[in-house]
Amino acid sequence: MILECFSTRMYIFENIYDTKVLTDLLNVIKGDTQHLAYLSAEPHGGPDYKTNYYIKESYWPLFEPILTELNLHLKKESMYYQVSNSPWYSEYGEHDGHEPHIHDQKQIDIMKVNNALKYSCIINLSNFGLTSFQNPNNTSWDNQVLHESSQYGKVLLFPSNLLHWVSPHRYSGRTRASFAMNGLLHIEEQGGIDANI
Repeated sequence: MILECFSTRMYIFENIYDTKVLTDLLNVIKGDTQHLAYLSAEPHGGPDYKTNYYIKESYWPLFEPILTELNLHLKKESMYYQVSNSPWYSEYGEHDGHEPHIHDQKQIDIMKVNNALKYSCIINLSNFGLTSFQNPNNTSWDNQVLHESSQYGKVLLFPSNLLHWVSPHRYSGRTRASFAMNGLLHIEEQGGIDANI
């Protein structure tokens, strides 16, 4: 589904993954709990969450089938997603969250990339909680905040410079989880795809 919002475009896919594929990958990462770091928003205050962001490179080969399936669906839109660094895992307890942030991907000079935009991706692994996005134009008539509900396997592709956050879900004893990645959304031309970063 294409979602036109905030004078930009998000892509939302539901039920594109075999549940077993996502669950098997999740179980491998969860089995390595000693490498899940607890990140805090201190000293500024705010919620915390757990992630394997700092060791994400070691899991990259396991995500290749996930990316391949996503690109099969993007191909229908004449697009292709190229990951710029390894995907990572995050989990949120009852009172955990992630403060407002962007994924700016400073290492990519967009002026040197043809027919591509910096896009980030979230793959939800829970059926509760929200990811919220802020309208960058506060004088717009559009809604100022878009809340996207989490559903297992739901994929959100959005411009990397779009401010977003995760608020505490408040479900006692339950953990919300997701995979995330950054990259370039390539638009196919007659001559093919420019895959240079």
